[in-house]
Amino acid sequence: MRRLTLVEGGEVLDAYAAQIAFLPGEAASSAGGLGMPGAATAIWLSGEGLEIGVWRGLQRMRTIKNVHLGANDQMSVSTDGRRVIAGQRIYDLADGHPVFPAGAAAPSAGAERGWEFAAAVFAPDETQMIASLEFHPSRCCQGRGPDGELDHSGDRPRWKPEAPIRVVTRASAAEGAAQRLGWLPLPGSISTHEAPKATAANGRFFVIGGPASLVWVFVRPSLSLVASLDSKDRGSFRSFHFTAAGDVMIGVWLGHILVVFDTATWTERARFEVMPDHNYVEGVAIHPTLPVIVTGGWDENLRVSSLVPGEEGKLLWSKRVGRARAMAFSPSGAELLVSVPGYPKNKVLRYTVEQR
Repeated sequence: MRRLTLVEGGEVLDAYAAQIAFLPGEAASSAGGLGMPGAATAIWLSGEGLEIGVWRGLQRMRTIKNVHLGANDQMSVSTDGRRVIAGQRIYDLADGHPVFPAGAAAPSAGAERGWEFAAAVFAPDETQMIASLEFHPSRCCQGRGPDGELDHSGDRPRWKPEAPIRVVTRASAAEGAAQRLGWLPLPGSISTHEAPKATAANGRFFVIGGPASLVWVFVRPSLSLVASLDSKDRGSFRSFHFTAAGDVMIGVWLGHILVVFDTATWTERARFEVMPDHNYVEGVAIHPTLPVIVTGGWDENLRVSSLVPGEEGKLLWSKRVGRARAMAFSPSGAELLVSVPGYPKNKVLRYTVEQR
């Protein structure tokens, strides 16, 4: 592969994005019903907590209000470009109306007080969502155990149930929340003492895990368990990321090491360190067609590393840009956006991708 480099192509100041997502290629040509037909520049979204910004290039076109995106929620756009998926929620991109509200998906709503989502991700077709649940006694019973005795320990109860992992299934994306089929337990009633917070999904698999090296892979849509991954050493995975082809999955382990898994056999192919120990990767983007991955985080360096078999981890390009929080490639792979929050101003950097 020829040497890849990123070329600065402008920036947006005073722009905060905890998540960045591009509209899919075909959807972007009609702007997904956003009133921007024939857009010549890629359209992208910025996740801003209680708002979603809609951008064309470096120009903000509109703001979708009254939404909710957790700081660690993954954000993506439906394949038709009409809905935005954020954690356990789905919104109509045209007006921000909740298509799949989180409250409607809560297990046994009203009866299971204290339970909240720890992590959740929808499959690309929006028909299945995998989620882990976590018990927060301060949300319901102020630290009382099953005997009713007050513990005075806030979110550290004398009684802490295991964290269940469940799947909610919808008949189809078009039929919305009214067609929920309910919560389904996974095979073997898998649960953990500590709620998994790392999730990923593509057309074939759900992956969920994180604590104590526990990672499970389920095939979709049957939800049968096909692999239990082991990082070989103790430590937690912080996030998982599939390549566009789905043949490789990357796990961010111990915050600063990337573990490369072959999804045909679910075996570890390689692992490499992308920043010094005691630093954490916060932003990850995998190129849609080239075997490269971009990372950024606590050490403030933006890095492009190879994923070519036998050359995993080879540094192709790097630059100090600040503590990158989120990043994403455009559908064509010609553009990379990087969110860098912090003093003196938040900003989003734009790069063009070149091979030399």
